[in-house]
Amino acid sequence: MTFKSPEQRRYLPSLVILRSFESAARHENFTLAAEGLHLTQSAISRQIKNLEAIVGIRLFRRVGRRVQLTDAGRSFANELSGDLDRTRQTVFRTISAGETGATLRIATLPTFANRWLIPHLSDFETKHPDIRVSLATRLEPFQISRRGFDLAIHFGSNNWPDTRITPLPVR
Repeated sequence: MTFKSPEQRRYLPSLVILRSFESAARHENFTLAAEGLHLTQSAISRQIKNLEAIVGIRLFRRVGRRVQLTDAGRSFANELSGDLDRTRQTVFRTISAGETGATLRIATLPTFANRWLIPHLSDFETKHPDIRVSLATRLEPFQISRRGFDLAIHFGSNNWPDTRITPLPVR
């Protein structure tokens, strides 16, 4: 691998390059990454080559017509995935901050949302007209901070990563 200049190693890759790498790493396939990002396979390949030149290490091993992440590539992909999620959340929070009221983002089980939470929303909205409620249904535990939710309501095990669990009182 050759570098054009020492400055190139200090260059911060563009978001397009990072998203291309993240997609290619997730699929371990440049063609699928290209389809998901509406680019060509050769564009993904060029962006990966540029990224490898910038960071100074191989991120993929080419095995025949396939690609596999190197150990360094896998580590970078894991870190980058979280970084991109946090960037998305930052943008969403910025958009929400520009709105007139606050938005409470809640993830919950579909049955609980339909049978209890939604029927009680009108009471909440009457008491708190300046707060918008955004609901999303989820069936499995996830890292709340990475998904942009303020809280989640879940029934089951205490197996949520990096989350403070508060049991709800039973009535």
